[in-house]
Amino acid sequence: MDAFKQELTKRDEWGVYDSINYHFELLEYPLSRLKEYFNGNDPMDEKDAYIFASFVSTQIGELNDIAHELDNEYESTLQG
Repeated sequence: MDAFKQELTKRDEWGVYDSINYHFELLEYPLSRLKEYFNGNDPMDEKDAYIFASFVSTQIGELNDIAHELDNEYESTLQG
């Protein structure tokens, strides 16, 4: 996610797309909880961690799809 944000920043596109902002906001909470869980500082159980991880995976998949669309648009503007 950091690399994706950095690439968008390089293109002056960070914060431009509501859909990307939405996914990043959705991911903040579960990622912080999972980080704490794996560091042994969160009392959630394995099932909760699995649900959080599954949600994160789905959201990252959505961001990946958006990234591919943006790359295609970016490439077409460079060629045109």
